Amino acid sequence: PSINLMEYKRFERQSLLKYGRRDSSYGSIVTECERTDRAISLSLTEMVEQGYRVISARDVVLPQDSGFLSALQKFWLISPLSNAIRTTKYTLWTFFPKNLFEQFHRFANWYFLLIIILNFVPQIQAFGREVSMVPLLFVLSVTAIKDAFEDLRRFRSDREVNNREVLVYDWDTEQFTSRLWREVCVGDFVKLCINEVIPADILLLHSTEQDGICYIETANIDGETNLKQRHVAQQESDTLSLMSLGEFQPAVFNGAIYCEPPHSKIYDFSGYIVYPDGKRIPVNRNNLLLRGCVLRNTEAAIGIVVYAGHETKSMLNNSGPRTKRSKLERDINSEILSSLCILLVLCIAGSIGTGVWTQHRFKPYIPFLPKDDDDSPALEAFIRFWTFLIILQVIIPISLYITMEIVKFIQVYFINWDVDMYYAATDTPFQCRALNINEDLGQIEYVFSDKTGTLTENQMRFQCCSIGGIDFPHQLKDELDGLQEVLQSQGTLKKQKITKPDKFCYDCDLQSKISNLVKQNGLTEEDDSCLHEFFVVLTICNTVVVSRHASNDEKASEPDDKECEASFNMDHLSESVLSDVEKLLGHTNINDIRYEAESPDEQALVEAARKYGYVLLARAPGRVVILTPQRGVVEYHVMHVLEFDSRRKCMSVIVREKGTDQVILYTKGADSAIYSFLDHHSGLKFGKYSALQDGTTTRASLTQAQLNLYARLGLRTLCMAKRELSRQEYDEWYRTHHDAEVSLSNRDELLFESYITIEKKLELLGATGIEDRLQDGVPEAIAGLRQAGIKVWVLTGDKQETAINVGYSSQLFDEVMDIIIVNATSEEGCRELLEYRVKELEMQAGIESASSSASSLDTGFIMAAYTTPIIKLAKSKIKPKPKTDLSATGPPKALVVDGATLVFALQDSVKGLFLEVAKYCKSVICCRATPLQKAQVVQLVKTKLNAMTLGIGDGANDVSMIQMADVGVGISGREGMQAVIASDFAMGRFHFLQKLLLVHGHWCYSRLARLILYFFYKNVAFAVLLFWFQIINGYSGSNPVDGVNLFMFNLAYTSLPIIVVGVADQDLRSEVLMRDKSLYAQGRLSQIYTRGKFWIFMLEAFYQSLVVFLVASSAYHLDVIGLAEFGFIINISIVFTVSLHLAIETYHWTIANHVVLWGSLIFTIVFNLVYCAIDTRQIFIDTYQVFIVTASRGKFWFILILIPFVALLPRYSYATRDAINSVLSSVKCILLKFLSHCV
Repeated sequence: PSINLMEYKRFERQSLLKYGRRDSSYGSIVTECERTDRAISLSLTEMVEQGYRVISARDVVLPQDSGFLSALQKFWLISPLSNAIRTTKYTLWTFFPKNLFEQFHRFANWYFLLIIILNFVPQIQAFGREVSMVPLLFVLSVTAIKDAFEDLRRFRSDREVNNREVLVYDWDTEQFTSRLWREVCVGDFVKLCINEVIPADILLLHSTEQDGICYIETANIDGETNLKQRHVAQQESDTLSLMSLGEFQPAVFNGAIYCEPPHSKIYDFSGYIVYPDGKRIPVNRNNLLLRGCVLRNTEAAIGIVVYAGHETKSMLNNSGPRTKRSKLERDINSEILSSLCILLVLCIAGSIGTGVWTQHRFKPYIPFLPKDDDDSPALEAFIRFWTFLIILQVIIPISLYITMEIVKFIQVYFINWDVDMYYAATDTPFQCRALNINEDLGQIEYVFSDKTGTLTENQMRFQCCSIGGIDFPHQLKDELDGLQEVLQSQGTLKKQKITKPDKFCYDCDLQSKISNLVKQNGLTEEDDSCLHEFFVVLTICNTVVVSRHASNDEKASEPDDKECEASFNMDHLSESVLSDVEKLLGHTNINDIRYEAESPDEQALVEAARKYGYVLLARAPGRVVILTPQRGVVEYHVMHVLEFDSRRKCMSVIVREKGTDQVILYTKGADSAIYSFLDHHSGLKFGKYSALQDGTTTRASLTQAQLNLYARLGLRTLCMAKRELSRQEYDEWYRTHHDAEVSLSNRDELLFESYITIEKKLELLGATGIEDRLQDGVPEAIAGLRQAGIKVWVLTGDKQETAINVGYSSQLFDEVMDIIIVNATSEEGCRELLEYRVKELEMQAGIESASSSASSLDTGFIMAAYTTPIIKLAKSKIKPKPKTDLSATGPPKALVVDGATLVFALQDSVKGLFLEVAKYCKSVICCRATPLQKAQVVQLVKTKLNAMTLGIGDGANDVSMIQMADVGVGISGREGMQAVIASDFAMGRFHFLQKLLLVHGHWCYSRLARLILYFFYKNVAFAVLLFWFQIINGYSGSNPVDGVNLFMFNLAYTSLPIIVVGVADQDLRSEVLMRDKSLYAQGRLSQIYTRGKFWIFMLEAFYQSLVVFLVASSAYHLDVIGLAEFGFIINISIVFTVSLHLAIETYHWTIANHVVLWGSLIFTIVFNLVYCAIDTRQIFIDTYQVFIVTASRGKFWFILILIPFVALLPRYSYATRDAINSVLSSVKCILLKFLSHCV
């Protein structure tokens, strides 16, 4: 019988995984690879044992103990080689056991399961067995339905993705045929067409574009919409040329791919291709097409699948919905323990009462009780303990969790619908990505922010430059001259306001020099060579892609550069140059070239170079073509690109101009990095002015002085440098570099060592100053956050001078602040400096506290225990223990730490001192911070100070900081969507953060804090009411409230009103919260939800339940009523009492409040009338017609009015008094203002 080849391959590969062997029919290829790869340090067998994989055209070798095999095949029956995915949590067979297992992680569910089990014991049964299961079944069912609905959506999405089609090479027909995504396997050859979504992680082997390039859009991975280049692995022999010629035939491909095992690092991939002739071609992330990306501007591309399905990087990074527990939710556990303590006290008291009553009940005056000689008071007390545990189970609010989830879910929609946080310029609405930490927004103490793209626009504008030590200020000449005078006269500068041009403007001196180069038609002087090389670095030392497919919309969206004559002037180009340009581009209009850049800095530099005649015309793997003013079209062979990383803080390219043998290294990066790589024979010492022996100032020192001026003006600075390499130097370096490239073990560290080996002895060419303007509203937002008592830290990669200037312009610093600058060159020096600062600050704080100790002991404003509709901060005897705010002592202070010092400050022996200094400061700036350091700083504050932290950023370098913070906020900026993907909340602009925290954060915290307190209060009140009844009932364990009403109390009678309050109540209007930002302290200091308030609410619950019991029992003392009738009276009375209590606590009344609150009370009456009209034939209580008779009496309605009035009188009286005092205080303030105005 015929066998489907694809199914056979899958079976073969699964067998290979299971038994750790290969099929003999494909053994020859791998054996040949083993034989030709003897130079590799690890043999094939050793590599497979260590976790690496080998892929050839018809064979795949994986480790025997594959983690994916056990995780996927065992539970999902999906091979790790298959491209099928499944993101669902459950299957039809695992849904019920797995969902129940997850739900019983909550302690409350175990508690109610115990209650159900106890109720099945006849001796302690309190009510119907079936009825006792209703609350738990309801909660479990609602949660299960919600989980099933969410999983069903994931299942449908998986099915849609798995059933997409793609062209896969068929070995039988030797043609590409259509196949479903789920049928694709590792080792298959896949052909992609333009605008097609990539189905798996594919190693690119062929492209229809020139030079083996293809363009992909990675928006589905990182959110970046700009196109990125991917290219075929570099070919170094004739054997490989077939990959870039004509039609690619997979049957001809005879290489074996050695690659690392799957991992989640999107921008990291290493391996190599081994061919039978022994050639090893290194492959990296630039050769890999990731699943989920889209092929753009490329007719077709062919590759081999290296990772499929759940092994792909996009799936490994798909961790599902973020789950965090809010601070309030964590506090609920302690309140549940308190409620359990109350429950145990009541059960113990009831059991003791039972034992006492049983011991003394056999007296002559109660002859109707049956006498049992075997009755034991101790045994009866033990049994009744469990009975009371069942009766009083309502004290634990089982519906609290569901109610909180519902409230938070609706709150999220209200926040998303806020038009004030909608950014119309990019059509970016506010987005809540986490659904369970809304209230944390109202308790933030520290905000950690990135600068570039978060506080600024991330729209880079080239403003000025320094070339060969000569300053070319463009339009900033007056500002730079004035700044130089201030520095010479004062030596320091706190703040410098300048007006920078919105559009690019030429520098006349620089343009004149370039014009002279054109006239001379060559480089005659050293300065001319430096100028030329400077612009060459700007043009080619980057990853900018030349896009030849600019659409009309893209052209229309380009800025109008006609002002200031900023467009490229082509008049000086000769006919031969224009002819070369037309051959390359297909047209001669240089200004129509469009660039795609991953970094706005790079695009700004390339655009600036184009204005001066240095134009990037084309870029391809291994070559770059530029246009220069004096030489026309010049082509460079790009030998290596040393990519930027945060450790080196620079990037380099090694090139050789076509037609020459000279190898040149071009580098650009941060001044701190470039200056450390300069040739030490120049006599320069970084950071200080220095001179040569003859007294002349070096080019490096002049450039450093100009860099300092640029930084003072708030500009981002970069340095440009070069190094000419001899052939011997290059060959020696290349041997070690190639070994690092093809290494599969510790590759990143080997490449780093290789990079820093060649990036030395540099010749400084010049520097640039680029402006990144602050976003609108940033200064006001930061000032507002500071007024709210939130400490703002900015963690940036900029120079210290730039960061300080931005600190002033963004109102992170103000004129009255003392700026503490901590710069150290060693760990010991950092420790000594921080110790000195701590002693100095403690001395200042001691003097301040001594002078104000008398007043500080008696002051302190917090929310009153009884809150009122008119919020007022009032003194209270019961208040939380406040955190000491050392930054409030003495004059306001700010801390600035440079990058080198930050490395020492985060060491274990020093970070405590660093934190002590930071505690005295209202604002902190950490300069030259790496992504890892950002996360370490957040972790330090979060763990050591036990503070609520928020991290906000816009780029991939901010992801670790965002994820480390309690609340992560992503800005939808120009650096992609990685920060948004990793965040809990996403928005378009930084200044939206002010309303998010001060308004929505305050509302969410206030609503949920009062919701939690109310839930515990009403449940305790109802449970204690049942306990009071036992006093007159001989502690028998009889329950006056039937089982249906017992569970309807939480599920229906009192649930909806508190949901409406939790969703829509506003203790203060948004205008008031934005105007008086100090009100945010209520959440920041946890003043609304405190242990003191919890116990006040518990005392109220005891008092109100006692009132209900005493009034009801006194009113019917002389009447003959049954157990069920008395139960209906006290049940409905407590429902009215707690509902009206909520009415007093409601600040903002809407139609929904009125409908739900009064509707719930009416529903309680109507439901019981209908319920008692039905003969339910209950075992313990016969409710048939009982409430109908009770409601027909006027006494019932009278006490239904009297009980809530008496029970709520203390709270209502306090609320009324507080409201009157607030009104009087407001009138007094108005009169004082009026009198002062008159005077």
